Amino acid sequence: MWKHLWVIALVAGGAVAQEEEASSDETTLQIENEDNWLHGWSGSAEVGLNGSDGNTERLNLRAGIGGERDTSKMRTTFDLTYSYAEDDGEDTENRFRAKGFNEWKIEDPWSLFVQGSATYDEFQDWEWLLTAAGGVGYKFIDNDKTFLQGLLGAGISKEIKGTKNEIVPEGLIGLDFNHKLTERSEIYADFTFYPALDNFGPYRFEGNAGYKVLLDEAMNLSLKLGISDRYDSEPGEGFKRNDIDYFAVMAFDW
Repeated sequence: MWKHLWVIALVAGGAVAQEEEASSDETTLQIENEDNWLHGWSGSAEVGLNGSDGNTERLNLRAGIGGERDTSKMRTTFDLTYSYAEDDGEDTENRFRAKGFNEWKIEDPWSLFVQGSATYDEFQDWEWLLTAAGGVGYKFIDNDKTFLQGLLGAGISKEIKGTKNEIVPEGLIGLDFNHKLTERSEIYADFTFYPALDNFGPYRFEGNAGYKVLLDEAMNLSLKLGISDRYDSEPGEGFKRNDIDYFAVMAFDW
């Protein structure tokens, strides 16, 4: 009997040791993956196209790609968006934007962040708009269904080939929201206010909101409906303050 008990103890001890070793290996792998900046990305590519031909020739194109990497220490996102429109053979929109965001999770719910963007627009007072900012983030809600974060900071903006050639210091007040309605659908919104700090009065505002629903789980194919608003209180002579885009695109997630 003692012999059998001894064998059982050896087997049990070996199993426990294997489990501990496997757990240790998983922890080590997780740490290595978090330190490897190329690992852990998810993202989405989207495209939408519509047009007409006949008495009126019209073409509208919107395409974009974005990614996110979220670890226990840091969250990184990027977005590239291009939109083009043509009406009766004449360009009416030609716009490209690249934006990056990096957040360091210092102590939940607090974080530090930096962000930057470069925007090309053929139909603005400027050709390029460059921005950079940093500040503090605070998560009001962060669970499996809802994410709500506030951002507060400061930065600068610079117009290239525009009437304003100076670097403009700006404040930053932002809100980022996402909520899962079901397992297949979600809504999102983000709003950012940029008041000028050197001359109180001028400001910029950017807002996005939309709805996304999964159409094909096997292909990770979704339908995305949204609206984008860009407001500049001083857009330049002959230019409108508000630019609003409505869009419907197909998105492929990975």
